[in-house]
Amino acid sequence: MGIRAIDVVGLLAVGCVCAAANAEEADFDGFPSGFLGRSFSDGGITFSENLWFPGGNQVQFAATNGTGSISSFPEFSPVNVMTTGSWSSGTVLGFTRTHQWIASRSEPGESAQVDVFWLGRPNWEGTEVCLEGLVGDDVVVSDCFIHPGALPVDIQHTRLALSGETFDRIRFICRGGTVPGELDGILAVFDNVVIDGAPPCRVDLDGDGELTLFDFLAYQNLFDGGDLAADFDGDGELTLFDFLAFQNEFDAGCG
Repeated sequence: MGIRAIDVVGLLAVGCVCAAANAEEADFDGFPSGFLGRSFSDGGITFSENLWFPGGNQVQFAATNGTGSISSFPEFSPVNVMTTGSWSSGTVLGFTRTHQWIASRSEPGESAQVDVFWLGRPNWEGTEVCLEGLVGDDVVVSDCFIHPGALPVDIQHTRLALSGETFDRIRFICRGGTVPGELDGILAVFDNVVIDGAPPCRVDLDGDGELTLFDFLAYQNLFDGGDLAADFDGDGELTLFDFLAFQNEFDAGCG
């Protein structure tokens, strides 16, 4: 099934650089239990600025076996979690106070998440616990919860997630404890830190990061071959409307 030709000169003039989806994930499972330093990298993500207290000295990150404490949580990816300032030699976690840490990768992110396993203890009631996306020192997106204080089940889980804005790095941070500056943090460990980039530009069919005649030719080959990858309007059929949808996205470029 053929499709009509379009202006080749116009196509060749298009030079949009398209972002590809490229998630990095740190699960801390490739390390033996122990200290990792004040800065370390895992899964393409670099961690730094680990603080117990606001304005305090940086402490070390560590990898700790969590199988004896949080295996019942489906969000836990065995065997390790990231701990801050201390680690346990066995499989039972010692939850350590955390005020702040920073994570970044080589490219900006557009979404992120972290699984936080925390203790429901009365001293931390009212603390605001946040994951923030930063551009410079400015917070452009955040996801937060308020520590409720004492809970009947000691170990709790919250997945903090960011989306909708482009950021340079992420920050886990606690604010406003019952004794500011002393209890400005929570007892927590961390798993599955993910930073993802922009979604793929689906009209960049040859994957070279630019929109050119070759993407149009690749689309025409898919369409003529009856491949549903050319079903750009999502109705399960290949029609003129798919070609028009492809051409409209192509003309709009990859943002």
